[in-house]
Amino acid sequence: MSAVWWSELTTEHSHVEVNAAIGHTVQLLFLMLRYLSITPPFVVSYSRQAHVGRPFLRANTPLLNTTKFREKSMLWMSSTASKRDSRSGLKHRHFLTAFALLSHTIAYLAWTQGVEGVGVGTAGIEVSVTAVLELLQLIARSPTLGVRSHEPGTSMLGHLGFSLDVNTVVEYVTREEDEGEHGWDIVHATGV
Repeated sequence: MSAVWWSELTTEHSHVEVNAAIGHTVQLLFLMLRYLSITPPFVVSYSRQAHVGRPFLRANTPLLNTTKFREKSMLWMSSTASKRDSRSGLKHRHFLTAFALLSHTIAYLAWTQGVEGVGVGTAGIEVSVTAVLELLQLIARSPTLGVRSHEPGTSMLGHLGFSLDVNTVVEYVTREEDEGEHGWDIVHATGV
């Protein structure tokens, strides 16, 4: 991984700022999912013992048939993110994977509410899957907000049809990190 990128990240934003932004984003996502009766592909939970207050994501197995992301992924940037040792690198890799799972979940919510043009890369993509605050804003402004849901009595939403592969999102976030690019955008969101 690019040690230079890690240094720039912790110089520009402390782990406290990043974790606070993520915590607020997770809470907003939770409220939107509950209000709109949407079942997310990855569920956010909090530990009751170790790491109190740190969000975890794991696959919502009835919705998502994957064996790869069934273990909890902690969505928490370590205070040692700028260090160059292998243990800090592994913690940071887990954080990036969890952020990718969060990004995929927000992209899924956007898809359910009719937001188009969300994806990975640049070709034909209007909004990056990792621009989570911009996506939440687009969801809130969607003209079809609340029309589709997983709950009975609404325009029932099937679990099939969302074509953004979670493995592609995880690979995109971690590859951008390896190349020294920002593979995620939560502290500075464009258009917000």
